[in-house]
Amino acid sequence: AGWRPGGELWHFRAHFLLDAWYPVLYGALLVHRAAALLPAGKIRRRLQALATFGACCDIVENALHMHAAAAPSLDAAPDWLIVAAAAAATTKWAVMLPVCWMLRPGSG
Repeated sequence: AGWRPGGELWHFRAHFLLDAWYPVLYGALLVHRAAALLPAGKIRRRLQALATFGACCDIVENALHMHAAAAPSLDAAPDWLIVAAAAAATTKWAVMLPVCWMLRPGSG
């Protein structure tokens, strides 16, 4: 089946115009939140580094998805590309969920 080039695939490609900025924004927000909540030191630096790493994983995921979406259909994208994008997404969530939990509102 696969996504049609003029339908679902077009929408998938178009969403990257906004999604490309999202990791930069939430990465900066989480780094700022850590600075506002925590005293200077090792824990704050590590949370800021993890937030930055998670946002970078999201950027890698987006880049791999954009590369896959450049194919005539997603069915034509190589399997390694989809697996690599899934690995980047899984790593992003594995890092960001604990970071977001530690920096959630009311945690300070």
